[in-house]
Amino acid sequence: MNEKVIAVSSRSNEQIRLESERVLRNLMPKALEKPIRFPIAEILEFKLKKEYGFDLAVEELPEGVEGYTEMKGRLLVLSESTYCDNDDPRNRFTQAHEFGHVVLHSREITHRLTENLNAIKTYRKDIPPYKDPECQANTFASCILMPEKPFLDLMIENCSTNDIAAIFGVSYTAAKIRREKLEDKFYKKFRPH
Repeated sequence: MNEKVIAVSSRSNEQIRLESERVLRNLMPKALEKPIRFPIAEILEFKLKKEYGFDLAVEELPEGVEGYTEMKGRLLVLSESTYCDNDDPRNRFTQAHEFGHVVLHSREITHRLTENLNAIKTYRKDIPPYKDPECQANTFASCILMPEKPFLDLMIENCSTNDIAAIFGVSYTAAKIRREKLEDKFYKKFRPH
C-alpha cells in the first residue's frame, strides 16, 4: 500500500462485474453460461491489439514485478515468467489484472495524461478502494476469470473451493475470496430460508 497510483473514477463492484460481462459477451460468450478456464493468455496475444489498441510486450522485469500497463504508450507488459507459464494460477490472475487496467482505466488515464489534467499519483492507502485502480483491476480479474453465473452454478452443485479453483484455473485464495463475495447473493437467491 506504499506505492503511488493515479486515483480513478469511482466504480462499484457491481459496475466492474457488468463491465467484465460486457467484455466476455464480446470475446467469449460461453464463459458467461458455463464454467470454463478463460483463455486470458490467448486473449492478450490475439485480441489485445485488435480490440483495445494495446500492444503486448514481454520483458525481463525487476524481481517482484510481474506486469504493468503503460497507458500513454498503450502497452501491456508482462514479465517473462508471467507470460510463459500460462497454467500458473497467479500468472493467469496477473494477466487478467493487467487486462483490467486496459479495459477499465485506459481511456480515463490516457485522457488525463494527454490533456495535462489531474494525473497526480497518490499513496494507495489514501485512496478509497472504489477509486483505487489496483483494487478495481483485481475485481475485474476475479470477475473475468470466474464469472458470476457459472460460479454460482458450481456453488449450487456444492463444489468445493479447491474444485472451483481448478475448474477456473485460479488459486485457492482467489476462488475463496470470490466465493465469500458471492455468498450473500447465493443465499438470497438459492436458499432464501
